[in-house]
Amino acid sequence: MVLVAWYFFYLAVTPGAEPCYVRELPLPVHTKFVEEHEAVLTALLRQLIPTYLNEASRTFAARLRLREPEPLVYVRVLDPQLSAGLSFGLSEFMVPLSKFQDLQPPGHTVLITENKITFLTLPALAGAVAVWGQGFAVGLVEHAAWLQARQVFYWGDLDAAGLQILNRLRRYCPAARPLLMDAATLAQYQQFQVRATPVAAAVLQHLTPAEQALSTTWPTTTCGWSRSAFRRRPCWPRCKWRARTCCLPIAWTAKSNPLFCLALLRQLFQWLVEL
Repeated sequence: MVLVAWYFFYLAVTPGAEPCYVRELPLPVHTKFVEEHEAVLTALLRQLIPTYLNEASRTFAARLRLREPEPLVYVRVLDPQLSAGLSFGLSEFMVPLSKFQDLQPPGHTVLITENKITFLTLPALAGAVAVWGQGFAVGLVEHAAWLQARQVFYWGDLDAAGLQILNRLRRYCPAARPLLMDAATLAQYQQFQVRATPVAAAVLQHLTPAEQALSTTWPTTTCGWSRSAFRRRPCWPRCKWRARTCCLPIAWTAKSNPLFCLALLRQLFQWLVEL
């Protein structure tokens, strides 16, 4: 324990010292030693080098200014033509958060989803890119300034938690629009409501009046349209249809030549046949 404390003291007093991962400590202890003694070590360092600890951090590694694995953001390019034009030729990829912030992907529309299966089963969309928001971890997009220049949609569970996540997203993307998260959708699929996980009450100042009114539908322990409803066959065709049509207005104005409009009408007819 003294050797470990000495190492952190060394980091505190040595300018330019490069920290490492918890299990990378250059000390004669086994790889899990520090993690197994987090509480004791933190209390000890608070007495020895209190100004070194970053008490505002939530994780042990960040509190001791150690390196941590960077969060990954899962991205799908939903337009096959756009993905074919990328240098790495992939339609799905995960990037470190710092790289995502400077990603500048192609396309004019970004569709952020709450649930992973919804994200993975999105259909092909012209000019669109999908991002898995990972539920309440949607704050990962906070520093992605390139989103401000895109048409952003959010598709989450139609329940109290889903609306709270939409409210959180709008802190960073004020123009984000919900997809299939309205009173009409809830009324149409009432038979698929299931009991949602209760969430604490929150001030939803970034929601519209209609969205705020909808949020009152679910008291702390009521039923909500949770993720299982998205897997139901009766509503899935309409979900895909809404996701596809959300991209049409911008796509239509982006290319106004007759041949493009004809191709777009043909694609529209194919989607109607699928329904």
